[in-house]
Amino acid sequence: MNSTRWQVDFVQPSKELLTISMSGHWCAADNLPSPELLVEKLHRFPNLKKIAYHTENIAHWDSGLLSFIVMLNKICRQNSLDVSTDGLSKNMQSLLTLASAVPERENTKSAPTQSTLASLGHHTKQLYFEFEKMMEFIGAITISLSILCRGKVKFLGRDLFYFIQDCSVTSLPIVLIISFLMGLILAFIGAIQLQAFGAGIYVANLVAIGMSREMSPLMIAIIMTGRTGASYAAQLGSMQVNEEIDALKTTVISPIDFLVLPRIIALVLMIPLLCLYGDLVGILGGMLISNTFLHISASAYIHQTTSSISMVDVLVGVVKSLCFGLLVAIAGCYQGLNCGRSSDAVGSATTKAVVTGILYVIIADAIFEIILNILKI
Repeated sequence: MNSTRWQVDFVQPSKELLTISMSGHWCAADNLPSPELLVEKLHRFPNLKKIAYHTENIAHWDSGLLSFIVMLNKICRQNSLDVSTDGLSKNMQSLLTLASAVPERENTKSAPTQSTLASLGHHTKQLYFEFEKMMEFIGAITISLSILCRGKVKFLGRDLFYFIQDCSVTSLPIVLIISFLMGLILAFIGAIQLQAFGAGIYVANLVAIGMSREMSPLMIAIIMTGRTGASYAAQLGSMQVNEEIDALKTTVISPIDFLVLPRIIALVLMIPLLCLYGDLVGILGGMLISNTFLHISASAYIHQTTSSISMVDVLVGVVKSLCFGLLVAIAGCYQGLNCGRSSDAVGSATTKAVVTGILYVIIADAIFEIILNILKI
C-alpha cells in the first residue's frame, strides 16, 4: 500500500466489523489498487459480518474511487456481508445511489443453436408470410386499377403530373449518360472482334439490336430502381413514420388509391419513353465509336442500323420496360408502406426497395428471354 497518491488501510474494531480507511488522492489515472485486496482480508477474518468506510482523509477523488467502492460492495454482497456507507461523503453516497439505480444486466444464456433443418423451416415460413403480404398488396393495386377504369379516381391529378415529371424530365440526364456509354461500350467491344473478320459494319447491328432488345430496357430499369424506386420507398416510409398514412386511413382514404396508384401509373407510362430515348442515345454512342475507330461514315452506319433493326425488336424492348417499370414501382411502394416507425426503418426500406427492385427486374428479364426464345421472336 505504499503510494504517494493513495492509501488504504484495513482496521478491525471488533470481530464482526472491518473498517476500510482511505486517504490521499484517488483518481482513475493514479493506478488505483485492486479490490481483490478485500478478498485477502476476508480469509483472515472469518467472523466478519459488516464492512464500513472511512473517507474523511481523502484529498481528491473522481470516478476511479467510485468504481473501487462499487467493486468492494459487490465483493461484500457475494460474501453475504452488510455494507455501511455512513463513512462516505454525501456526494459519494448520491453518486453510488445513481450508479445502482439501474441493476446490472445478468448474463443470460444464449439461445440454443437451431439445426439446419429448423433454420430452413423458419426462413421458409418467413418467405411464405412475405409472399402472402406481397400478393395482398398486388391484389389491392388490381382493385384500385379496376376502380380507376370505372372512372372513380381517388387521387389528385396534380400528384400524377408531379410524379410523371419526376420520372421523365428529371431522369433524362442520367439516362443520357448511361445509355450513351452503354452504346459506346457495345460498339467498342464489337469493333475489336468484328474488325478481325473484316465485318466492322456489323457493329451497327450489334448496337441497334442489343440496345433496343436488352440493354436499354434493363439498364433504364436499374437506373429507375435506384432513383425512383428508392424515392418512392423513402417518401412513403417517411409518411409512415409521421403517421400520415394512418391519418389517411382514419379519414377512410385508401393509401393504395391516393399514394401508390399515381406513382405506379407515372412510372409505367414514362419508362417506355425513356427506353426509346435510351435506344436512340445508345445508337449515337455506337455511331461515334464506328466513325472514330472503324472509319464508317454516319450515313452508312444509319443505313445499316435501319436495315438490321425491326419494329419487333423495338416492341420487345418497350414491353420489357413496361413490365420492369411496374415491378420497380411495386417494389418501392411496398417497402415504403411496410416501413417501420423510425428513421432507421426508412433507410432499411429504401435499401430493400433497391435490392428487391433489381432482383425482380433481373428475374423478369430472364423469364422474358425464355419466353421469347420459345416463341422464336
